[in-house]
Amino acid sequence: MIRKLNYTKPVITDLHYDKPEWITNEVIRKEFICLSFETDTQEVELFLIHLFGFNQINVDQSIQLSFDELFKQDEVALSGGIAFFEDEKKYVLPSCCCGLEDFLK
Repeated sequence: MIRKLNYTKPVITDLHYDKPEWITNEVIRKEFICLSFETDTQEVELFLIHLFGFNQINVDQSIQLSFDELFKQDEVALSGGIAFFEDEKKYVLPSCCCGLEDFLK
């Protein structure tokens, strides 16, 4: 049986990096976050944590110095990509196996 995937969204994954002191809100980790105009403040903070962590930017300094270091990079990267959704509970995230190994479960 072929499953119909209803929509796609850009996502970032692997949200496990240390929170900088200059993010004062409590951070609740998620498996992934979707990037869109509907992204809330907490998800933007998770995005920043991931952006700095994945690119090995020192966050044990001020926010200004962290951004200065980020802007000096020749290139930056994020883990993630396009996720395919059947609904909010059934989805395929970007990964080395495309998440398909568990899709039929």
